[in-house]
Amino acid sequence: MFTIQPVNSFEKFLCNKAFSSETPICGTFELLPICNMDCKMCYIRMSPNEMYQQGTPLSVDDWLRIGKEAATSGCMFLLLTGGEPLLYPDFLKLYEGLRYLGIIITLNTNGTLIDKQIAETFKHNQPRRVNISLYGASDNTYKALCGNPKGFTQVMNGIHLLLDVGIQVKINFTPTPQNYHDLEKVIEITENLNIPISTPTYMFPPERKPRKISSDSINRLSPQQAAKEQLKVIRMAHPHVSDYIHYIKDTLENIKETEEEEVAPPGGLLCTAGVSSFWINWKGDISPCGIIQKPARSLQEYSFGEAWKAIKAETKKIFTSKKCFNCRFRKICKACGASSFAENHDFSLPATYHCELNEAYEELLKKELKELEQQKSTNQ
Repeated sequence: MFTIQPVNSFEKFLCNKAFSSETPICGTFELLPICNMDCKMCYIRMSPNEMYQQGTPLSVDDWLRIGKEAATSGCMFLLLTGGEPLLYPDFLKLYEGLRYLGIIITLNTNGTLIDKQIAETFKHNQPRRVNISLYGASDNTYKALCGNPKGFTQVMNGIHLLLDVGIQVKINFTPTPQNYHDLEKVIEITENLNIPISTPTYMFPPERKPRKISSDSINRLSPQQAAKEQLKVIRMAHPHVSDYIHYIKDTLENIKETEEEEVAPPGGLLCTAGVSSFWINWKGDISPCGIIQKPARSLQEYSFGEAWKAIKAETKKIFTSKKCFNCRFRKICKACGASSFAENHDFSLPATYHCELNEAYEELLKKELKELEQQKSTNQ
């Protein structure tokens, strides 16, 4: 059975308190939009030329100034991401500077650029965790999906370098048309290495790409295919049939028979974004979330405290979909305000991809439960 990332109860307590007091305890620094790979489904990647047409990345001094101001405002946890953050010039200088401020750092990376110097730095000044996107279980899959014919070999080398010096690693794997066949192999890899894995089946549209892509051309599974992969993941997480049946019944009980009477949703994105978490892009613009990038303030023009106050106030004016808020799938649905905006460019409309996924998932659960109960009856 593959491992599930444990919840740190003390961190959860702190984050709940921060949410109540609207303290920006968690943030993301998006260091660059460029990457050494060209994954077909990426929602942000730009070429260096495209990046410089839009602006100039922040310097180490700029990021450290922002980090200090954020920490003063209550930020304790930072995620460093990209693009590929290890491409950022003087990455280790920035990393050590942020750690010196007392901020707890998590890193999102594709893992291909991890070398002995990075591993040794992390050994002596540990991050909370390194999240590695594993896009497949072979170099052939990496070539098809990411344009990197050595990607799998490179990332596995990086993972072993980190594990050898005692760094916590977590794997993220999202199935796409080019890699979903590798799901079982990827999970087997994490089992053998005894590291946790996250397997979300939803892929955001490439909303922030400089070259717009039609909805029909988004490189992701259909909602029906995503539902099948979602159930496959759940089945592998519950090797005992009785536990698997219990999970299915619990999930079906959380799905209501009909829509509830329409109730207007409260303002905000209905998550921590713009309440106790923030995102700062490579140009220095702070927003509630990395997908929507709105509302926003430039931290080259405002202090962190001033910008955060404005972001909080403007986020409360966002009203998400009434249909989503009252939907019978609400307890199991992974949709959020950002996905509604990314799918429709309108917060008030439901993310129909999730609607179709949930309906397909419900039918699969019902069919699976019926077959399992028939088998159980036959065996008796």
